[in-house]
Amino acid sequence: MSKIENTKMLETFVIERKRGSRPVPLKDTSYDIEVVSGVAVVKQTRRFRNDEKRPIEAVLTFPVAFNAVVTSLECTVGGRVLKGQAQVKQKARETYESAIDNGKTAVLHEELLPGLHMVSVANVAPDAEIVVVATYLQPLALSKGAGSFRVPLTIGEIFGQLPLQDSDQVKLGGENGEVKVSIRTSSGRVYVNDELPKDGSVTVKLNDVIEVRVEELVVESLGGIAADGRPVKVDFAIPSDGDCDLDIDVMIDTSGSMGLGVSGRMDMGRSKYDAVMEALRRSFSQMRQADKVGVWEFNSRCDHVGRASGTSAGGLLAGVGTPRMGTNLAEAVSKVVASRVEPQILLITDGQAGRMIDVQEAVSRGARVTVVLVGQDSLEVNAGYLASQSGGEMFVVASGDAGRAVEAAVASMRSAASPVRPVEGDPTAVTRRLAGTEITATWGQQAERTVDGIAALAAHLVMTSLDEKRASALAAAEGIVSHLTSIVLVDEEGATLTDLPEQRQVALPTSSVATRGMMFAAAAPSGAMTASLSASGSSRGGMGLLGSGGGLRSMRVGSKPEALMIAPSGVDDASVFMELADDASVGTVGFKLPDLLIGDGSYDLTGKGYLNGIEAIFRGLDWNSHVSELTSTPLGILPASVAAAIIRIGSLDAFIKASDAAKVPSTSLAAGILAALYGGEDRSAQRIARKLLAKLPGVVVESLKAAVKSGQ
Repeated sequence: MSKIENTKMLETFVIERKRGSRPVPLKDTSYDIEVVSGVAVVKQTRRFRNDEKRPIEAVLTFPVAFNAVVTSLECTVGGRVLKGQAQVKQKARETYESAIDNGKTAVLHEELLPGLHMVSVANVAPDAEIVVVATYLQPLALSKGAGSFRVPLTIGEIFGQLPLQDSDQVKLGGENGEVKVSIRTSSGRVYVNDELPKDGSVTVKLNDVIEVRVEELVVESLGGIAADGRPVKVDFAIPSDGDCDLDIDVMIDTSGSMGLGVSGRMDMGRSKYDAVMEALRRSFSQMRQADKVGVWEFNSRCDHVGRASGTSAGGLLAGVGTPRMGTNLAEAVSKVVASRVEPQILLITDGQAGRMIDVQEAVSRGARVTVVLVGQDSLEVNAGYLASQSGGEMFVVASGDAGRAVEAAVASMRSAASPVRPVEGDPTAVTRRLAGTEITATWGQQAERTVDGIAALAAHLVMTSLDEKRASALAAAEGIVSHLTSIVLVDEEGATLTDLPEQRQVALPTSSVATRGMMFAAAAPSGAMTASLSASGSSRGGMGLLGSGGGLRSMRVGSKPEALMIAPSGVDDASVFMELADDASVGTVGFKLPDLLIGDGSYDLTGKGYLNGIEAIFRGLDWNSHVSELTSTPLGILPASVAAAIIRIGSLDAFIKASDAAKVPSTSLAAGILAALYGGEDRSAQRIARKLLAKLPGVVVESLKAAVKSGQ
């Protein structure tokens, strides 16, 4: 770690410790579920409250069942109920960001990746409460006389990094509360986590999963009205087994996480690996003589165990190792996909890998991948998308008994894949397999029983048959969340806030069966420092420094403060000072004062290289931790390296002239330009830049950027 990185970490640590722990804005969650025929209507209610003294943005990244379709979003704020509108993804984000800039409360529900969603609630005022209700339609996995589905509440540890910016990543380690699940069914008996609900409801821990099974289920057609006014009918059926001989490759996950059982511990009960191997032995014993099976095992590496015909395939399982090492799912899939022409693959895994699978490579090579996800902590994001795009199927089992899912998956692979064919004009009919259930949507036909959102489910089925433009238009018209569209709402009638919100990322509780003993602890810094900066009484720059005598001094060209007050951790009354003498460096900016001194004792801010090191400070800065400090007038308490850099840039002639013209402190302009230059895709940095530079013409903003760049 470099000196700059280490100092930044120490400074941030102290500032965060001084602020103390922040209240969690998500107060409670509940579910209301109704099972109707082959679909579950899931209403998820989350209550957010701001117990802080400044506006916040609550952000929660969470798993959603891969086949679920979000069909509506509502929120209650100030006693008023607002309904969201689906928009093309980029437009929805722009609508949301514009609301933040204008001080309006807004809610945005996005699909980050298939099976992984994010809800953002911005400009929640102090003491304000907002209730957000999202409605999902989720198909059931049908078997004879029964149907089942699962609602994931959290996920296990993710090994690796998902391809998302920091604020969107799944955050674990949150509080583990309880969630109330109210449930009813149109027919049959319903069980939640193998228990009959009492008085129509059950309580489930947030670090668990909601597994629902309905016995004696009666399946019937469901109807609705599409956005274009046409009636649409949706039918559900158990697919008939195909009669094709198998020529498949079976990929078996033997990573360390597969050694965990339902309890999440290595030493109790049967592990996921044991359940999978037992299921495969049973399935392989029923193979036909003409069937051909290749077996692969993968963990941190991927190895070909062998290939056999008929029941001899069972002998290959003896060559499969026991759980060990990590998971490199992406590399394993790529290797097996490339091993044959148009391979038919059965992938059995718990999905515990953060690196994304190259789905397009698999599709381009004609691979068809059917996936069995095993374990309550399984992550559907990677493997689920691969299955859907390659024409395979997806089976998820939360318990250790993988037998039914493996057998159903093998049976499904005996059917020839139904290719996704382009649809010209308005859709008339489409058939897809989801969760092992065959679902057919027919436009122009009616059904006796209607369900809100059923037309949105039909649209979801047909989207893969449309080009991106038509698919986006259909998803927006039907009001669904997809990889192309999001749902956004803005409270235009509510109060207008003046301060930018600070983001509060809500953490999911760690799964009850998440991997034990694989946590990495970062040693807490033993000491750090922050710069106490105030602009009270300062001149044009808008920021001042406390000198060793306690007086306030401005840092301007031609003047040099005696000292920059540094408050080490554990020191209440700062008594340690960093002298800005000729042999001292300013914080960690990367320049030394002797290099900048000229004959009259002032600073030379014209030579090339006078801003060396600035970029290193602001690249990767935790902008969200300093939203209020950077956007207040005067600027607030900042890390020494950050403060010194802003002062230095704010003292440039170009910034002083722009400050005079716009009547904005030059240090505020400096902070805004630095955020624009080095904030990258960080949303807090983008918001800071927009707010601080709002009064400047675009040409002036570009000239200030050039002034900073020319000094490096």
